[in-house]
Amino acid sequence: MKKRSLTFNTIIYGFRTIINFLFPLITFPYASRILSVDSMGKVNFSASIVSYFSLLAGLGIQTFAVREGAKIREDRKKTSEFASEIFTLNLITTLLAYALFLLMLACNEKWHEYTGIMLIISLTVPLTTIGMEWVFTIYEDFFYITVRSVIVQIASIIFLFLFVKTDKDLYLYAVYTVFSAVGANILNVFLVHKHVDIRLHISKKILPCMKPILILFASTAACQVYLYSDTTILGYLTSDADVAKYNAAVKVYNLVKNVLLVIGTVSMPRLAGLLSDENLDRYKGLFTKLFNVLILLIVPCVVGLIVVGKNAVVILAGARYVQAGTILQILSLAVPASILGSFVASAGLVLFGKEVLILKATIAAALLNIVLNIILIPSVGVEAAAITTVLSECLAFIIEYRGLQEKKIVSGIVKNMIQTGIASAVMGIVCYGVLSCFGSSLIVGTACSVAAGVVIYALLLRLQRNQIFDEMYAKMKTKIVRK
Repeated sequence: MKKRSLTFNTIIYGFRTIINFLFPLITFPYASRILSVDSMGKVNFSASIVSYFSLLAGLGIQTFAVREGAKIREDRKKTSEFASEIFTLNLITTLLAYALFLLMLACNEKWHEYTGIMLIISLTVPLTTIGMEWVFTIYEDFFYITVRSVIVQIASIIFLFLFVKTDKDLYLYAVYTVFSAVGANILNVFLVHKHVDIRLHISKKILPCMKPILILFASTAACQVYLYSDTTILGYLTSDADVAKYNAAVKVYNLVKNVLLVIGTVSMPRLAGLLSDENLDRYKGLFTKLFNVLILLIVPCVVGLIVVGKNAVVILAGARYVQAGTILQILSLAVPASILGSFVASAGLVLFGKEVLILKATIAAALLNIVLNIILIPSVGVEAAAITTVLSECLAFIIEYRGLQEKKIVSGIVKNMIQTGIASAVMGIVCYGVLSCFGSSLIVGTACSVAAGVVIYALLLRLQRNQIFDEMYAKMKTKIVRK
């Protein structure tokens, strides 16, 4: 199997992630103006409820499948048998999760007013399972994943503009939400045979795998709780309008977060391969390099969100969502802990078999998030949900990073942190100054501020002779010259 470079995989999968979040950000201004704030809140609340059953259906299987599948992917027969066992297990958990969802939907009176929307959004559960995205991740087939995603996102936009015309089209908007999120998985069903031969297969060999799978599931569950409990608790303690405002901020926050998480996603199979070959030194070198790259990207993103966050939300969602700007500024402080914590967990702790530590970290974070949400939301309001997210992400990262450093994996990051901190601080001042010069010209001012920030940040890194930036710059320059 021909391996593409990590740089190519990162760029192409990063493009896919941007597309997956950029298209909704393009369509969100349209939807938020067509649908009322309350209607948007209903969709957001329904999605948060369904997410818990999606989590139960997934059972932590994807992370385990990528980790173990990457070790045997050169042998099609072994990989096909392994993939068939994993898919069969996933199918069983999906059926159980969906049955539980329908039962709770029938019994919970609070959910009855959301029944239609929840049923539509619940289609994400089986579509995620049959999509078997983890197979394509095992084989680092990120080019296919990206092309497929672009096609589906374009089709979903056409659907939105053609059929969602008034506030009465709420259910059609829910259909759009499902199709844009997991519609691409339908194509996977017809193309998965490119890598493996899938069949229904139950084997006793899967039993020893259940312990790490269940630990990963528990970790993912705890993580999901503190990611979505904000929306769920807001839905119970406040209004649909507050839920919509909070989720408007979360959309922008998730765009930044998921683009940066690409590095962890595309590097995990490669790092797993290095460990399986017992090449620990090369693993440490690559891990540290990627950790430094993340620092280089994260710090300016945080500063940028703080400076232009309010403008970004108003541009995307309209003046009715102005409160979401403050929420986004608070959430931006969670970006470093969230991104670095996810990278440490998926590309570090999981590969060393330290799933229990991840579980402890995520349970601690989830409990902190839920308790603080219940205490603070009634008195502080919707902003409290953002504050608790920041504190929870920081707690999880501290626990996970300390656990990884027992193996002395990360080193040589202090100089890079200082240089990116200085460059980002100056960039923030410049961005704020540019933004102030344009006054009420919201779109032009924000665009110019961001452009100026990127240029200033790059120049300052060059002046400081930042090693990571210089390597990236030299590689890009070489490729451009060759073309």
